[in-house]
Amino acid sequence: TDSVNVYVDDQGRVTWSGVEEHDTIEDMLRYVHLQPEELMRRYHDKIAAADLADQERGEFLATFRSSLTHSSYLVI
Repeated sequence: TDSVNVYVDDQGRVTWSGVEEHDTIEDMLRYVHLQPEELMRRYHDKIAAADLADQERGEFLATFRSSLTHSSYLVI
């Protein structure tokens, strides 16, 4: 969840500061001392060894790589 500090002065003017973006899955993995790069390498090795067409391999890898950069919150 993104957050921001909102201030309203005596004249009713609104200002904001301190914008903080949400954590990604990569961020959360690092908090628990897991390296996303290592997970990606291992996943790549498993996909390379699987009996999949090249296009499927690419799709699986792209989906996993992309998911690491998304929010750690479930989006339905």
